Amino acid sequence: RSTLFPDPTFFLSFWQNPILSDLSEISQLTNIDMGLFIGFCPLIPNLDWLSNVTSIGSGLAISDCNLITNVDGLSNLRNMNGEYPNIDISRNNALENLNGLRNLNTTLLDLNIRFNPSLLNIDGLSNIDVSRGFNVSSNELLQNLNGLSSITRCTYGGIISKNNSLIDLQGLENLEFVLYLHVANNASLTSLNGLSALAPE
Repeated sequence: RSTLFPDPTFFLSFWQNPILSDLSEISQLTNIDMGLFIGFCPLIPNLDWLSNVTSIGSGLAISDCNLITNVDGLSNLRNMNGEYPNIDISRNNALENLNGLRNLNTTLLDLNIRFNPSLLNIDGLSNIDVSRGFNVSSNELLQNLNGLSSITRCTYGGIISKNNSLIDLQGLENLEFVLYLHVANNASLTSLNGLSALAPE
């Protein structure tokens, strides 16, 4: 058990800590009631210190952590059951996959995966539904959208933009309704395969 924080902890934010690299002191945390934000911490090498976390309330944000290659430290995360659950993973230059989220089975309000230039796939999101909106943009090496296969209805919108290795929209084949869908500036996109379930209401 962490000697620094109670368990469950209400909210954790590590922001703009340019030489922070060791977070092992809080590795016994299991529940974060409200949210976890990690940003602009360029020397954090991985998320292994989160390996005991099974529940996060409303928000998970990981941005500008340029040594992180995966989110495997979140592999025990099972649910996000707060009032406004959302995930934002953005601007992590070395991040290659999201497989560490494969055990998270939940419905989010919003999902944002943006500006991760080394991201090859988002398969780890395959058990996550999204009810309001999603944005998958500016991931230059992203090869498919298979991780979005649990999304069925979005009351707001979806954005698929500037993913230059994406050739089709496979992964969205279960999307039946979205208020608007913006597909733009995907340099290798050759077809809209994956949108067959969309139908007017």
